[in-house]
Amino acid sequence: MLAESDGSWDPSTEDWTESEQVKVLSEIIAALDWWAANEPNAHLTFVYDDSTFAPIGTSVEPINRPYSNQYLWITELMTAKGYTGSSYFDQVRQHNNALREAHKTDWAFTIFVVDSSNDSDNRFSDGYFAYAYLGGPFAVMTYGTNGYGAQNLDAIAAHEIGHIFQALDQYYSASQLCTRSSGYLGAENQNSQYGACASNVHSIMRGETYPSPLRRSTTINTIEGVQYRMAGNPWMEAQPSDGAFDTYSESFTFTTPPLPSGDLIVELRVIDSAGNQLTQPIDTVSVVDPVDAILDTTWTRLEQHSDGGKLTQVIYSGQGTSSTSYVAGIFFRIDEDPWQPLGADDGAFDESQEDFTITIDLTVLSPVVHEVQAYAVDGEGNMETSPATDTISVQALPEYVFLPLLVVGR
Repeated sequence: MLAESDGSWDPSTEDWTESEQVKVLSEIIAALDWWAANEPNAHLTFVYDDSTFAPIGTSVEPINRPYSNQYLWITELMTAKGYTGSSYFDQVRQHNNALREAHKTDWAFTIFVVDSSNDSDNRFSDGYFAYAYLGGPFAVMTYGTNGYGAQNLDAIAAHEIGHIFQALDQYYSASQLCTRSSGYLGAENQNSQYGACASNVHSIMRGETYPSPLRRSTTINTIEGVQYRMAGNPWMEAQPSDGAFDTYSESFTFTTPPLPSGDLIVELRVIDSAGNQLTQPIDTVSVVDPVDAILDTTWTRLEQHSDGGKLTQVIYSGQGTSSTSYVAGIFFRIDEDPWQPLGADDGAFDESQEDFTITIDLTVLSPVVHEVQAYAVDGEGNMETSPATDTISVQALPEYVFLPLLVVGR
């Protein structure tokens, strides 16, 4: 995208000619073709939107200002293109996304080129002449690129495009360590001239340009599936809102089957087109059983011990409660034995609250840990689904061996 000063704020000292516009476009295309040719197995292709190469007016003369004033002219260029946002970075991202969607590409970025034909050093006022942000959304170059000249715009553009795809600088003065990682694959910068790195070969990233600030990692992988599960149950498929999982950002819905009561952890698993998976908890859902909300059994435990301190008997003093009807019965069991009915302490189950008592003789139980449960039913036939539960540890009885007494007379 070409910036053209209109003289409304700064005096206009630069004007794009048609031949310069053609030169810029051809050099950038050459840079992109160079990247594609470097690794044929990557099947890398580019789409060039040359509609953005018609110069767009700005009130300032970019080349006569420091690079930090880029927000002035980039904001004006993006606004002229119809993009608004909280910052000029957001505007450029909106522009890139519109291009990506229009041309059905995996990624998009913008290259701004500032005319410097009449500038003595082809630099901004603070010395910058070419830079890009790691991962995008844009790169900036001057037409004369610090004396390299327009004939070498392709090399400068190739270097800055490397930054767009998160390649790090490798020339010494950039001070990029060999062990610094970047890019989609997180590769180390082992061809850097700064330090004793593992590699020392020619690289476009060793060119004499300025280092770029760090930006977030990016990906062109698409989402191919979203799954969910609750309480560690088997994974189930979520449904894409637009009918298919096929882009890098997807909305989805899912409807769970009937759930047990309790606090349940909801987990999500996302699978992308490269086979990568991300699993993480996203929520905790508290499920209350509708029957448990109206029926409740509580109890108090009383223990009796023998003279030797051994636990021999447990007595439960309990109460069953119904909020919508009367308690029609209380049932209990030990371990997996059949459920046994209990009697009401007042002789009849006919009130919304009924007291009951359970007496358990531990001397007849095996010496293990036993589970005791009790639940209530009401007059409408509802059965409590979360019984009152307790455990009792029964100790083994001591064993004695009696030896015969032998008396020897003299």
